[in-house]
Amino acid sequence: MWATEGYHKGGALAPNGQTLAIAHEHGTDLRRVADLTLALTLGEIATDLAFSPDSRFVVGVTRSEQLWRISDGALVATLDQTDRGASLAFTTQQELMIGLEDGTIRVWRVP
Repeated sequence: MWATEGYHKGGALAPNGQTLAIAHEHGTDLRRVADLTLALTLGEIATDLAFSPDSRFVVGVTRSEQLWRISDGALVATLDQTDRGASLAFTTQQELMIGLEDGTIRVWRVP
């Protein structure tokens, strides 16, 4: 087990069961499930997190929606919105669905 100070805003488990994403007041951490060691720290604080079905990417709602590659923590895409995203989900076809605060749903194909 590990301890962090402050509050946690969200979390998600990768479909392959190997990576845990935790959003907290200082950023977003990716941890290895096997031993809970820190794998990567992503600089942005996310309010919602989701993993792609193939466990290669994690997306977080920050000031915009940001897509990171898990293997190296690289920011792959920033999906700017006119309205802030409220919730995230991936389809089995690697499409990212974002529910916006204005009630609309946007869909993006993830590589």
